[in-house]
Amino acid sequence: MVATVWQALGGATTASVSDVTVLQPDETDVLAQHVVNQMMANLTSFTFKRYDAVLPPSDEAAEYQRLLFEFKHDLDEYLRERGRNQSLTDIIAYNNADLATRAPFGQNLLLAAEATTGDLSSPVYQDVDRRARNYATTSLEKLLTASDVVAGADFRLVDFAAVAGYPSISIPFGQFGDVTFGGLASIIAVARPHEEAKLLTFARAAEEIGQRVIPSLGEESETMAWQRD
Repeated sequence: MVATVWQALGGATTASVSDVTVLQPDETDVLAQHVVNQMMANLTSFTFKRYDAVLPPSDEAAEYQRLLFEFKHDLDEYLRERGRNQSLTDIIAYNNADLATRAPFGQNLLLAAEATTGDLSSPVYQDVDRRARNYATTSLEKLLTASDVVAGADFRLVDFAAVAGYPSISIPFGQFGDVTFGGLASIIAVARPHEEAKLLTFARAAEEIGQRVIPSLGEESETMAWQRD
């Protein structure tokens, strides 16, 4: 489906992929280790190389501040575009009138976002945006050095791609009940900007060797069974 949508948008869905860097999972993550090993053993059309060096330290404070600025800016913009004479300020006030019902888990995120200016041209936002992007881009470029795609079962790849603006895809890889009590697994792949076709080529190959998870019927309806497509 992803390939079909991308093709409808005018993008190519196939490209040459030979070298793939694998982000080595933490040795305590049994499921991720198993997925990576299965991927490398069965996707024989690619040349894999493991990356187990330490990535640059993340700047979580910058990422969080960037999120708060963008949340306020985008929500207020959304409401204005739809002719609503409302803002994040109004939503917070509405919730405060009946917190137990309207915001039973609190609204700390809303309050933190409201405390920012929401101005994406402000020096404060520009600084945190630069810091967050630099970290994510540097991490991905270390992984993508001399590779077409970086892949793994580490969800840090999703964060790197989202912050840096790189294309990514998650490929369901099945269930490993014998490893982590029924844990579902995915392969995550990332490529450089405008190289979505490489992602789709890799994802198509990974999907061919993965397992589709189908609910069992009858007495074992609460379990998930291994099934091949």
